[in-house]
Amino acid sequence: MDDIHDKKAIPLPFKDQIQKNDTIVLNSPFYDRKNRRHYSAGTRFVLTQATPVQKNRYQVNVLTTHNTTKTIFIPKKYCFTYSNKPDKQIKRFLKIIKQYAHPLSGHIPYAWGGMSHNAHYKHPFKKQYYPEKIGYNDGKQLRYFQTKKPHTGPYSGLDCAGLILRSAQIAGIPLYAKNSSALKNTLQPLSPNEKIEDGDIIYIPGHVMIISNKDKNYIIEARTQCDNYGYVHEIPLSEEFPKLKTITDLYNAHKTKKRIKRVNKHGNKIAKLPITILKLRSIYKQ
Repeated sequence: MDDIHDKKAIPLPFKDQIQKNDTIVLNSPFYDRKNRRHYSAGTRFVLTQATPVQKNRYQVNVLTTHNTTKTIFIPKKYCFTYSNKPDKQIKRFLKIIKQYAHPLSGHIPYAWGGMSHNAHYKHPFKKQYYPEKIGYNDGKQLRYFQTKKPHTGPYSGLDCAGLILRSAQIAGIPLYAKNSSALKNTLQPLSPNEKIEDGDIIYIPGHVMIISNKDKNYIIEARTQCDNYGYVHEIPLSEEFPKLKTITDLYNAHKTKKRIKRVNKHGNKIAKLPITILKLRSIYKQ
């Protein structure tokens, strides 16, 4: 960092940056053809002081490999400017996760610990593309999947909590929880006098999902290959929990803490787990 000549090209930390209006953030991956660089969703850029906003694009500063700065242009359709209004932030959060669940081509892969979205898989997860392997760690059996070709570039993918965190920060929501247990300890559970809203989080031990459409009973999640998914997708609530046909059923499961059967893509039982609904809006009460 000491070798960078112009530190004004470096965005402030996220918690400070959301209060400023000199930064844009990518809501989807962007490829700069002129300089042949990929930028992943969530990358932030400082606007240049000279004509930063043009008709359909932003002019921003980027760092070169020689620690100097140059300017590039990014079309507005790839970007958000930050908003401090919670309603607008949540609306953007929902727009982003729906966009990730329904990309124009391919799928966004599930990657355990993943926080980067810069590419799609051509195919959805299938075992003929990614054969299952068995390994052991401290005497415990582990299941994992291995590509047939060696990986030569940076991994791209999101896990369940990474999908939420990355999308929330792109939308400007001040969320910093990196895994499912941290989300449970950060957000407040739905109280008896609150209603379920789109954007609220479904927590089960080890996994989180987003309520994407409460009226149609849909959820969005990044789900592991072990359950025969392996990518970000939007599905009916009942495809994950067969006994929960509606959001009302989900609310009752949260209220009673009754263990609910969860299944994989083929409808096979995985476990019976208690469900907690976490209020996304509770992040603003802290």
